[in-house]
Amino acid sequence: MDFARIASPYARWILFILSAIGLISVFLGFVRKKIPAYGKWSKRFFILEGVGFLVLTAFFIPEGKPVHLIFTIVWTFLCGFFYFSEKRTERQAFVSLQKEGITIPGVLNDRLMPWSEVESVILRCDFLTINKKNNKYYQFEVAEENEEGFREAFNIYARSRLE
Repeated sequence: MDFARIASPYARWILFILSAIGLISVFLGFVRKKIPAYGKWSKRFFILEGVGFLVLTAFFIPEGKPVHLIFTIVWTFLCGFFYFSEKRTERQAFVSLQKEGITIPGVLNDRLMPWSEVESVILRCDFLTINKKNNKYYQFEVAEENEEGFREAFNIYARSRLE
């Protein structure tokens, strides 16, 4: 509101549009479960919000206070982070066994867990369980298997890498 008082009439219209985008985004966050195919649109909303905060930051540079600049820059980066995290959640998670170790899905990047850290790997009907030597474990739900004897071949290969 401080910026709206000192801004030119042209800048006030842009501020009004950006405020409307922000309010719509907040509203959509509350009713997102009722919107059909929200996941398809959520990334676009994050891009729109990020661009809005970036434009607002550009307006705050000549006339704004440092607090306003910091606020808008932080929210611009947060919208970018939310965009990439939404994009990541859409990607299917795969666990793969390699000579170097086990690749497990992460939030931003997949992570390679060396075989030296692993105590056991067991693939059952519905779950893959990876026990680490430091008493931690990872468990993943199995969505599909490649073929009939896949589970047995997977477990045999995992045991051979651990020996």
